[in-house]
Parts: sequence; C-alpha cells; structure tokens
Amino acid sequence: MPKRHHWLYLIEAIIGVGTVAAQAQQQYDDAGAAVNSICKEARYNRLLAEIIRSSRDDSLSQLDALAKAELSYRIAAAKNGGTPKQTAFTALAAVAAARRTRHASQLTAALPHSNLAYRLLKQREDRLTGIVRTSATKATGTTASYSSGGGGPTFNSAHTCTYSPTLDADGDADCTLDAATENTITTSKISLAKATQLPLVAEANLGRQKVTVTAYGLGSANSYNAASTTTLGLCVTSPGSGAVSTKTDILGALLTITKRTETPTATPLHDAANPAACTKSKIGEPWGEALPATIAHAVCMHKSNPFPRSDLPHTEELATLEASDELVEALTDLTNPGGKIPKDSGAKKTLVNKYFGSTPAGYRSDIQEEITTKKIEVTIRDTKIDKPPFELAVTKEGITALSYYIGKDLAEKKQTQDAADKPTVTKDQNDKCKAIKDKEKCKTEVGCKYNDKNSKCEEDPAKTTAATPNTNTTGNNSFVISKAPLLLAFLLF
Repeated sequence: MPKRHHWLYLIEAIIGVGTVAAQAQQQYDDAGAAVNSICKEARYNRLLAEIIRSSRDDSLSQLDALAKAELSYRIAAAKNGGTPKQTAFTALAAVAAARRTRHASQLTAALPHSNLAYRLLKQREDRLTGIVRTSATKATGTTASYSSGGGGPTFNSAHTCTYSPTLDADGDADCTLDAATENTITTSKISLAKATQLPLVAEANLGRQKVTVTAYGLGSANSYNAASTTTLGLCVTSPGSGAVSTKTDILGALLTITKRTETPTATPLHDAANPAACTKSKIGEPWGEALPATIAHAVCMHKSNPFPRSDLPHTEELATLEASDELVEALTDLTNPGGKIPKDSGAKKTLVNKYFGSTPAGYRSDIQEEITTKKIEVTIRDTKIDKPPFELAVTKEGITALSYYIGKDLAEKKQTQDAADKPTVTKDQNDKCKAIKDKEKCKTEVGCKYNDKNSKCEEDPAKTTAATPNTNTTGNNSFVISKAPLLLAFLLF
C-alpha cells in the first residue's frame, strides 16, 4: 500500500471540521429570515402556533379515521362471511387496529410538548402586539403654560413652564397580523424541518422604554413669559412665535423617547454541544415562561416529538400492500395460525394477491370500492340500511349491520352443526329390531321398541340416540357455545 503524504491527512481534517461546522450551523426558515421587527415576530409566532394546532387536529382526525376504517372493514368482513374477502377485510381490520394503537401512543407522547409550545407562542404573540400598541416613538401635546411662581409645588417661588405631552406611536406602527400585503411571513415559508433557530427579540428590548428629559434655562426671570408655539414645551420671550434660537430668554424642558431596538436575536433550538438535544428551558426562573430560551426549548421539544401520521389501509395501492409486513403477518395468522411468516417479496406478493387480487383494477373493485362505494342494502326489522361500510362505521346503523351479519353467520354454522349431529337410522338397526319376535326381548333391546298396535318390534330413534356411544356432541357444539362470544368480541373490537 503506497504511503500517504502528511498534507493529505491535513486536508481531510480540514474537510472534516468543515462538515461538522456545516452540520451545526444555525439557520432560519424562509419566514424567520424575514422577521425584522417586533410586529413581524408576532406574526411569525401566530402562524407557527397555528401550524402546530392544525397538525394536532389533523393527527386527531387520523386517529378517528383509523377507528372508523377498522369498523368498516369488520362490517365488510361479516357481510362476506365464508369467502376470501372475509379474510382480506379481517386482515385489513387487524392492520388498522395496530396502526390505531401505535398512532394513539405516539399522539399521547407528542401532545404535552405541542400544547406547551402552542401556549407559549400565543402568549408571546399577545405580549408583542401589546408592546407594539403601547410603545411610544414621539411626544405630542399642547403648548406650555407659564407661571411666575407662587402656589403649587414650586421651589423658592421659582418660575414654571408646564407642559403635558402625550406619548404616541408613529402612524406606521399598526401591527395588523393578517395584513393582505404581508407576503414575506406566510405559513408556506415556515418550516421547523429547516429551522434550527427562532427570530426572537431580546428580552432587554421588550422592557420599559427610556425617556430623556432635557431642561433649558436662559436669560432672566420674568422675561420668558410666553409659551413657544414652534417648540412645544418651552417658554420664551414674548411673543411665543418665531424660532426659539432667536430668543434671549428660554425656560422649559424637552422630552426625548428612546426607540426600541426591534431586530430579533437568533435563538437556537438545539444545544450547541449536542445538536440532537434541545436547549435548556428557563421555566422556574423569574418570568421564565416569557424568556426566548424557554420558547425555543418548547418548540424544539415539539419538533423532536412530532405528531404521528397514519394512512388508512384501504387507501393504499396494491403494490404497497404486497410489500406490507404487517398485512402479510395478519394474513398468515388468519390462514395459517402459528405458521411461518413469508419474508421473500415474491412469497408476500403471492399471499396478498390470493385475497386482494393480482391487478390494481381488481383490487380497486373488490376491496377499495367495497368499502367506500358499494352499498350494503338490507332491511333489519324496520331499519333500512343503504350505505357503503365506510359511511356505516361508527353509526348506529353500522353496529346493527355488523351484529346482523355476525348473528346470521353464527346461526348458519349452528344449523350446519345440528344437521351433522342428528342421528340417522341405519338399515342394519331396523332389520335387527324386525327380527325380534318376543315382546319382552324387544323392550330390552337397545334401539328397539315394541309396537303394541301392530304387534311387532321396530327401531326406536330415541333409544338409539340415548344408547349411541359418546360422540361428545357437547364438545362439537362447544365452538358455538364458547367461541361465538369471542368471535363476536373480536369482530366488534
């Protein structure tokens, strides 16, 4: 093996460091990169919270849909009793039940994180819009009022120039989050899959605003006896009109408001030393829920515990079912209990095709449309049912139809079992009784009785049944007695 120069190792090391740095690089999503003010951060928070809520609602709906699909499969299976379709739909029900259980478990784990993230984002939105609404950028008011002293809180009869400004915001401070003209921060541009940081204005910039008061004094008392009409807040030499710079006597104070710094701070979602972990929450510290680090932690935990998404089995394509391990396992358990589950793709495909059809068109007609389109048309007592299984599921009519078809199947099985258990009179038994001429012997012979009216011995079916060796008919009927409730419970739940 040829030797490698040391500079090759150096290049590889540099490339490796660059790769790690790229992996740890923090970035905004497209909407986050456009946040440049408190108002736009509030809009971002609102939309992100709505995305979380919508995702939660979708996942809850999918859980309901899985339960509905499972019941619709059981209705279709009961309706097609004794056919390959019964096996197909029962297998789909097993798959739907497994997905529903898994979905519910993952949803339960995700909800605490999503609920906290949603609540903190909405709190932040409300807080920011309130700050924008009450933040001042200027002071407005009427002209000042001059007093030569005396009365009120004066010092040594000092002259006063009183001014009552109103703190106000600029006209462009309107924070309308649903503005039609806003196209930089939209739902489509928010992506937690891409974002590794949030644009959150620093806490120091959300506190109370600073106000600077500058006092002015020039000239002699009794000379600044008029309020300036050009610079509100000052009293000057009469007349009040004209530029203050031309006055020889000035008294008063001017108010200057320090505008907030609205540029957001990049707040990382993930721990710098361990990108797979989330940053630390500051809940427990003073006002900890409102701190950017806490919000970032909550959003990161939601990102790390996403809502589950599950497809309804009957909506999947035939090719997908042919490769589905969970469906193949269900079919194996139904058709060959305890048997080896096929692992080879060809064997799995063969098993699925046996019950679901081998062509997309056949699968669509026999399975998919059987659930969603083809109606179950039956009248049970006074209830007329005329809907496909998926519409019947989780309705009173659906439960009635399911119970009806299960009961009908059990009744047919019992009728078949009763027919199999009914005793038959054999020719040998009948001939044996006819051969007995003695009345008393006839009475004691198993399977025979004496007909006094006709004075002859003949076969007695009742005695034949009683004397027949134990065939364990109770055991044969035990399926109906013991298994039927279990079957009903399986099909119902």
